[in-house]
Amino acid sequence: MDKQITIALVDDHKLVRNGIKSLLEEEKDMEVIAEGSNGYDAISIVEKLHPDILIIDVRMPELNGIDAVQKIQEKGSRSKSIVLSMHDSEEYILQSIKAGAFGYLLKDTDKKEFIKAIHTVHSGEK
Repeated sequence: MDKQITIALVDDHKLVRNGIKSLLEEEKDMEVIAEGSNGYDAISIVEKLHPDILIIDVRMPELNGIDAVQKIQEKGSRSKSIVLSMHDSEEYILQSIKAGAFGYLLKDTDKKEFIKAIHTVHSGEK
């Protein structure tokens, strides 16, 4: 079996994190190795644990997801970020990509699409 895809989840809503985590734990090739609730948590988690994938909410207190992704990219991290949002806003999508995110998903994406996006980003595609 291939190596597990390690994932860090950062969202300021615990219920959302729990839902995503339980969804991902059903996948044999994915493992959630850390969780956080703001952009500073995301930076710290990526620096310490180097997850393959960072799934991060776009809007959070203290430091938002887009700014966190940009700071992580500036530090040369190899972790690939997927920004999650409730907002189907072209502005957010463009800001996320510009910051260095590999993907942008709406929170109402279905499970199949979500898992596919993780595999796509993990393989190096956007």
